[in-house]
Amino acid sequence: MLHKRCVYRGLLLTVSLAAAAPAIAQPAARAVVSPTSEQAQTSSASANGSQGGEESSANRKGFIIGFGAGAGLHRPPSFVVRDRFGRVVSSGGGEDKLAIATDFSVGYASSDRLLLYYSNKIGFTTDDRVDGVSVTGFGVTYMFRRSSPSAFVSGSGGLGAAATFITSRSAETGPGFTAGGGYEFARHLSINGDAIFVRLESGQQHRVLKASFNFLFY
Repeated sequence: MLHKRCVYRGLLLTVSLAAAAPAIAQPAARAVVSPTSEQAQTSSASANGSQGGEESSANRKGFIIGFGAGAGLHRPPSFVVRDRFGRVVSSGGGEDKLAIATDFSVGYASSDRLLLYYSNKIGFTTDDRVDGVSVTGFGVTYMFRRSSPSAFVSGSGGLGAAATFITSRSAETGPGFTAGGGYEFARHLSINGDAIFVRLESGQQHRVLKASFNFLFY
């Protein structure tokens, strides 16, 4: 009888342990799965954060060439003509007149933000004494962002000129420079604004304020 009771109690203990085994195993499984899920969420958030913080490149680096056209205002130097008695015979200039503006550049972008190039900016005027005012030389542009849309500033310096080529052919030169900026609203396309200043060897000064629509290949 004692032997039977021991066997009976052993069977009850075995059944009880078998019934409790799933309940014991389930929390352990949850404890293992939970940290893995949290780690996956953390790593995913970290990856998304690193991707969101890095700005994409516009691939401007390398060869660049650009064209632009627009309109502006040309202010020629004022003048006064006197006869031998000191009386004013003729005067004029010093007033803004309509001009058609063009812009050309070719060079190299050392990065997505820094552009170095040959620059030629011309204002074709409606003045009676000069047909075109230009600055030709070295130009630089700095983009505030690596990709579009992006604002930028630009400038150039070199040889300034005022020429006539419609009724006669003549030109006078001197130092010139430009300063401006703009906004690249889409890849390759921008709106530019520039001020062109030319001081001729004779001491006369020309100024052109222009706005243009530009295309830059890179």
